[in-house]
Formats: sequence, structure tokens, C-alpha cells
Amino acid sequence: EEKDDHDPRKLAKPERMRLLKLNKDEGTELFKGKNLEAAILHWRKALAHAAKFFDLAPQDQEEVDDLKVALHLNIAMAYLKADVAEALSRVVTNCEEVLMLRPNNVKALFRRATALEKMKDYEGAKNDLMLAKPLEPDDTAITKLLERVEAQITRQVVKEKQMYGKMFG
Repeated sequence: EEKDDHDPRKLAKPERMRLLKLNKDEGTELFKGKNLEAAILHWRKALAHAAKFFDLAPQDQEEVDDLKVALHLNIAMAYLKADVAEALSRVVTNCEEVLMLRPNNVKALFRRATALEKMKDYEGAKNDLMLAKPLEPDDTAITKLLERVEAQITRQVVKEKQMYGKMFG
């Protein structure tokens, strides 16, 4: 974390906030250009700055927490878009960071559910979707993923019954 911040001095809040937002915005531009790795790097630098605030007034802490939520959601989305198995645990971790700050964040629940489904943790995905559904009852993406996950759970149960039937039949 310290190696990302080449300035060892404690920066004043406005300067630290400027650097945080600069890295966040640069990450967003890189993401739009489909440069996922560089985007993630910038968002991580922004998170490193976010972690270095101290003695903040409550409204300032709220602003920093909102930025942390956005950054972790961005990182989770980039890892999902990367669509490689190793990145899925990072999606989960970033969504968990969001949920610690904002327990009812639907985007975090949905992105974690998406990653868990890809990891074949259908029960975990279903749990997240069941939490998200009442928060956004009209969200068709949640409904579709929930239907897909429930179908996978049903398939697993049928498969297990067949397997045990052969073992004990």
C-alpha cells in the first residue's frame, strides 16, 4: 500500500481527495477503453488514497465511504468483464468490501452472485439474489440470474439423487 503512494508526507485532505478522484476518473476512462488491468490499477491507487484519510468529520467520512463503494464496485465489474476464473474470488472480495460499508448495496449483491454462480456456488448466489430481490423487485437481471441459479440447484439435486440411487440401488 505504501509503495503506491510515492509521497511519504501526510497530504492535506483536499490534495488527497484530488488524487483519489483523479485516479478514479482515469480508471473509468481506461475501463471505457477496455483497458481493464490499467483501470483496476488506477482504482486500487484511489483506494490506497482513500485508506489514508484520518480524523475526518462525519460528512467527509461519508463521502470517502461513497467513493470506496464506487471503487470496489468498479473493480468487481472489471474483474467480471475479464471473465477469467482466477478473477472471480477478487469480484467476491471487492463486493464484500462494499457490503461491509453498505449492507444493502444491490450492485454488490448482484455482482457477487454473478461471480458465485460462475464459481458454481449456486446456494451462495441464490442467497445474495434473495437479499437483492426485495430491494429491487423490478430488476429483470436479478430475476433472470435467480431463475438460472435455481435451475442449477435443481439439476444438482437430480444428479445427486441419481448418483445415490446407483450407489445404494
